[in-house]
Amino acid sequence: MTPSQQAKAAGLKSLQQVVAFHGLKDNGEPMLNIKTLRNWHEHKPSIFKTMLIGTAIQIEGYTNIKNLNAYIKSIEAENKELNEACNSVEW
Repeated sequence: MTPSQQAKAAGLKSLQQVVAFHGLKDNGEPMLNIKTLRNWHEHKPSIFKTMLIGTAIQIEGYTNIKNLNAYIKSIEAENKELNEACNSVEW
């Protein structure tokens, strides 16, 4: 899934909602930006997914927990497939 699709799967409206939620630094720059989120998605997927989950919980509270649970289960399935693939390789 793309970063935007993952944000929506976690129950958020968009990546921009994540950026807006985390606010601004003292110098007026955003704490996060879309480029950072996309880089995390590509190079640090665990951080990206944790950010989405944490933001969704803080924004949505537990009112949208059904979507969030489905997203978390999809992450667990991904991790299971990755672990199985790693275990099948002869090192």
